[in-house]
Amino acid sequence: MVVFDHTCDQWDRCYKNSKLEETARAAGAKVFPGNNESFYREVSVPNGRRLKNTKVHRELLEADVFINVPILKHHGSTTVTLGMKNLMGVVWDRGFYHGNDLSQCIADFLTYRKPDLNIVDGYRMLTRNGPRGVSVSDVVDLKALIAGKDIVAVDAAATLMFGEKPENIKHIRLANEMGLGSMALDQLAIKRIKMG
Repeated sequence: MVVFDHTCDQWDRCYKNSKLEETARAAGAKVFPGNNESFYREVSVPNGRRLKNTKVHRELLEADVFINVPILKHHGSTTVTLGMKNLMGVVWDRGFYHGNDLSQCIADFLTYRKPDLNIVDGYRMLTRNGPRGVSVSDVVDLKALIAGKDIVAVDAAATLMFGEKPENIKHIRLANEMGLGSMALDQLAIKRIKMG
């Protein structure tokens, strides 16, 4: 089991402050940084409209199973950070995304590889000032998780929890239009489980 993220801030501080490193190691996982281009390999994005190739972390290239665990939060550029946006943590050249239609590049990456499972951590939701937040007043306790194989459906459901409509989030709409998943939640079998 391997855990990594190409963080926006200093990776070791992010891993420590979030307790990602401590928790992952306690579960027997190897924890890798994502802060150096040498960790990444160039791949072709077969049906990308804007994103034709990108550099992907080598640990993902070697993974048999890919589990994506984003948090439910606000983002200034895309309104929300969820499953699809979180995949920017597996690539090196994020600057390309920002300069070449960010939402289309986010959707395009799914034509290269989709996660086998997506688990959106909505236990505490960052409601504004994302991606980093400014104070604890930006955070609301939802105590919820959303999990599923269809990353578009998972993101659509999480967007509703955020108080937004999936069709208003460009990368979700684009991925749906490209047939990479479904944001038509009324046509899906969704199980709601209330715990403790």
